[in-house]
Amino acid sequence: MPQRSMIESSHQTWKVNAAMAALVLAGIGAVVSFAGPRQARLGADLVLFCSGFMSMGFVRSVRCPKCRKSLGWWAFRHSRLDRWREDLESLTSCPLCGFRDADVP
Repeated sequence: MPQRSMIESSHQTWKVNAAMAALVLAGIGAVVSFAGPRQARLGADLVLFCSGFMSMGFVRSVRCPKCRKSLGWWAFRHSRLDRWREDLESLTSCPLCGFRDADVP
């Protein structure tokens, strides 16, 4: 039987999905800010700024259940920019303390 990822088994997948949704929102804000009508640019800048911070907050909130270190931040720093999400979602143990979710009865 394939082993579930630590993020999935600790019910933190929603945080990764929320971070990705915030990144999409930031992308839309960036496009409107640079190419949209002049009246919409201030609002788009605000959306870009807030959703960027929200995204990083959700990424940093994905934590190891044992050592409480941020796995999202670890993946973001140690993976290629186009692979951090896949690397994060495929973790079966904590790269910082070695904890495996299967260790919990």
